[in-house]
Amino acid sequence: MTKRIITVVRRADVSPEEFRHIYLEHHAPIVARMPGLLRYKQNAVLAEVGHPDAEVSGIAEVWYADDAAFADAVEERVALAGEAA
Repeated sequence: MTKRIITVVRRADVSPEEFRHIYLEHHAPIVARMPGLLRYKQNAVLAEVGHPDAEVSGIAEVWYADDAAFADAVEERVALAGEAA
């Protein structure tokens, strides 16, 4: 099994409250539909304890069977995004 940890940065024009809403209500369902996903965990950064200049607003953890399964899922999402454009 492979685990990936992904940092998420809030855009400057999005408030922290709005970011948390988007992260939970919009981002999570998209990730949950990724093929091969075994587990998904969101971590919202509520304060930059000890690191006031940190830009990270969220940390996502995803688990897949192996690196190839993760790469396949990312490739499929990129292809779908291209079709939607």
